[in-house]
Amino acid sequence: MSEIETIKKMLAEGLAMIHNIDNPTTEEHKTMDYINSANAKLRKAGQMVHILTPDLEDMIQFVHEYVPEQYYGIMNHAWSGIGHWQS
Repeated sequence: MSEIETIKKMLAEGLAMIHNIDNPTTEEHKTMDYINSANAKLRKAGQMVHILTPDLEDMIQFVHEYVPEQYYGIMNHAWSGIGHWQS
């Protein structure tokens, strides 16, 4: 699996978890461990993107290409502090 594919998979998993947090169907979805795990996946993906393309504009372009618009705010907070990204 390419690095881009790995990042896309990690983003998809993290965003699916965020969806579960917003629409919980189990008690696990309401736990801090689950919330922290979702944020950790998104943050790790951001760190990987930053290693590939450290320019802020490139990171923003990556989000625009691979993240549904409804999650831009989530991504803004998850990636805050990575490189020059600030929420």
